[in-house]
Amino acid sequence: MAPKKTSVVWRCFEKVNDDKIKCKNCDSVFKDFKNTTNLLKHLKKSHPIIYSTQIENSSTIPPAQSDSDLLSVASGSEDQTPVNEDKNSNLFQSMTDGETPLVPPPRKRQLQMTFPSKPAMKVNSKNVDKALLRMVCVDFQPLQVVENKGFQEYTRALNPNYELPSRKILSEKLIPEQYSLARKATQEMLNVTDYIALTTDLWTSDSSKSYMTLTIHFIYDGKFKTLTLSTREIKDTHTSENLAREMKDICETEWNILDKIICVTTDNAANIKKAVIDILQKRHHSCAAHTLNLVVQDTIKDNELLIRLIEKCRAIVAYFKRSNNAAYKLKQVQE
Repeated sequence: MAPKKTSVVWRCFEKVNDDKIKCKNCDSVFKDFKNTTNLLKHLKKSHPIIYSTQIENSSTIPPAQSDSDLLSVASGSEDQTPVNEDKNSNLFQSMTDGETPLVPPPRKRQLQMTFPSKPAMKVNSKNVDKALLRMVCVDFQPLQVVENKGFQEYTRALNPNYELPSRKILSEKLIPEQYSLARKATQEMLNVTDYIALTTDLWTSDSSKSYMTLTIHFIYDGKFKTLTLSTREIKDTHTSENLAREMKDICETEWNILDKIICVTTDNAANIKKAVIDILQKRHHSCAAHTLNLVVQDTIKDNELLIRLIEKCRAIVAYFKRSNNAAYKLKQVQE
């Protein structure tokens, strides 16, 4: 016949004498211990953690034959009835004199915490594309930057949901669209502007192509504005007529501002000055920086002593550029 099962509440109490038991956790003494109701109330109220871990989550265990036998086990009586030996019997060990009864350790719970992976935030592709275009324009980045492996990895690390546009999409779609918006905004400002100053610059690229850049300066909404109006390749010879034709086409045909131009600033080259003054019939102003540079060049050209000094300085610089050892020693001396 299977032994009667007894509440696990008894593991938290020990016998004081035949009439009393006490709580192992707080030494509270109880007289009426024929049933476990009051004992359970005490544990639940005074020791909620022990109650939840050892009582609520524990099943009944096969005890000794009666409650009195359990008390005998707790008190170490020699005439006690042995408990059934199973996996739970080690909780009720007979103790020798002088031993302190121990509260069974709380049952450990395996706390499993699941942290869901944070989803990548949604992307406003239009805003990101616009920022990409601005980076290309402001930092003078080549369009092939979107094909660079490192830049692609960096973009994916920021947000894998963003699809980086290809070089073709940049050049054939995004840049033309952004240019149209910028052109429209510029035209709206110029339509309400009465006076515009123009600056021209002729320059040659590293690939030996010749270009003309026109920059405009005006007041809009009480603020000074400077915008690059156009950069156009000049394929013909730089005669006054050819330069004047290009300038007129940009200012009159493309932007309709030729009549609003009150002054044109250029370098001191004869061809561009003639194009502005004689052909376009606009007020001309020489570039101060270019004029100052001409003054310095003329001053050096007429001073033999200064020319020899400059030649010596150039020779010294050339020597250190040719010799790594000399450059290293010079750096050590400078430090």
